[in-house]
Amino acid sequence: MCDCIVFPTTGFRPHSDEISGSDLDGDQYWVYWGNELKIQNPVDPLSHLSAEKSVVPNLTNEMVINYFLDAIELNCYSLIADVHTVIADQMEEGTRSRECVELAKLFYRAIDSSKTGEVITMELVLRLRDKFCIKYPKFMMKFDRPNYESTSILEKLYLNAKSIVIKKKDNYENYQTTFILPYRDALINTEASNMELEHGLFSFQKIRLFLSNLFRITTPSE
Repeated sequence: MCDCIVFPTTGFRPHSDEISGSDLDGDQYWVYWGNELKIQNPVDPLSHLSAEKSVVPNLTNEMVINYFLDAIELNCYSLIADVHTVIADQMEEGTRSRECVELAKLFYRAIDSSKTGEVITMELVLRLRDKFCIKYPKFMMKFDRPNYESTSILEKLYLNAKSIVIKKKDNYENYQTTFILPYRDALINTEASNMELEHGLFSFQKIRLFLSNLFRITTPSE
């Protein structure tokens, strides 16, 4: 076999489930064969438990549509992930901190919520966001928020990639852009200094240039 990962079929839980709660439905994995990266302190995998599936006697199309619209508006996946990343960066225990563990469990429940029908309660997430997310590490690229330079490996990788991909620092900062697109009101919020915003329209060419520089895209097909 070539370019293939083989997981064992024995054991209490599948390795894919232990890694990220995966059920092998298209998940991607990265394999490292070198000797420089070593795990010194193995950590027991989290238990990815989903809520019990909700039972609705008379399910209607309107109920399904409202559920997904509410889920989109709540935007719980990205918010939980963002708060988890910030706390992991700031806490000495990192992802092992109590806050990160609770957020990780909530994230997997949120991922399965479309199957279980669970409505994710965001009180904990919002409380932690207000406490920890006053500033964001630069590697998260939250250009519309106050940020700080992290000491983590993610920050080092980000700054290294930034210096390689985008040669001119001022060119990069001129195209720092953040878009907010709620499903009900298609609003655009931009902090870019030289973006042209007229009647809800923005310069596609400048955004394309920024993305091309950032991801080294050379042709439209890419």
